[in-house]
Amino acid sequence: MKVAIAILLWALMMGTTSAAVYKCTDSGGKIEFSDSPCAQTSEPMVLHYDAGDPKAGALQTQVAMGQVTIGMTASQVRQAWGEPDGIKTSKKKNGAREEWSYRRDGQSQKVTLVNGEVTEVSKQTSSSASKSSAKNAAKTEKTSTAKKNTGKADERRFVREGMTTAEVRARIGAPDSRESGTCRERTMVNSKKQLKTTRDLCDNCWVYEPAEGDPQTRTQVCFQNGQVSSIERKVVR
Repeated sequence: MKVAIAILLWALMMGTTSAAVYKCTDSGGKIEFSDSPCAQTSEPMVLHYDAGDPKAGALQTQVAMGQVTIGMTASQVRQAWGEPDGIKTSKKKNGAREEWSYRRDGQSQKVTLVNGEVTEVSKQTSSSASKSSAKNAAKTEKTSTAKKNTGKADERRFVREGMTTAEVRARIGAPDSRESGTCRERTMVNSKKQLKTTRDLCDNCWVYEPAEGDPQTRTQVCFQNGQVSSIERKVVR
């Protein structure tokens, strides 16, 4: 039926300036468009065409088929989808902006209009669902990392200076957190025969919290130029 309507409308665009299309609504609220009155509740829609403007005619064809696309006017959107469930208005540098929200086919859809013309049509995902999904993903990743580190906790005592970050990760897993720290302290006698302490700063340090296999021990592994420069293990209670 939609294909037949599109062909009919194209023919009308070439020869006349207007045509009647019927918006049909069945008992379940489903909307369809036809070139003749429907057995269900029908609403006549008169669509006007400019024979010299193919783009306008194409938009009206989409309106008749219940589609919304960029370039349509607010009136055409209403003809295609009806009144929006909600409208948000704001003012931008490029003019007045409106966001029309619809609930169609079980999904939330948004139509953005700037100065009365559609500039974007998009489907929306529930923000609460997105947050819940992200939270669950983070929880799963954290649990997975914890299990991985627990299984390799007894390997922490075998980490040595000179290992690369890749070697450390392969041996004892990803760290629980990261922080800055001092790689090592050196005390030297300077030219004036005075003791002088210097501290080498690390690029970063990986921290492994106490876990089964390494109980009550917090391990800090610091790196400099991509290699282990110091390892510090502290008993915590």
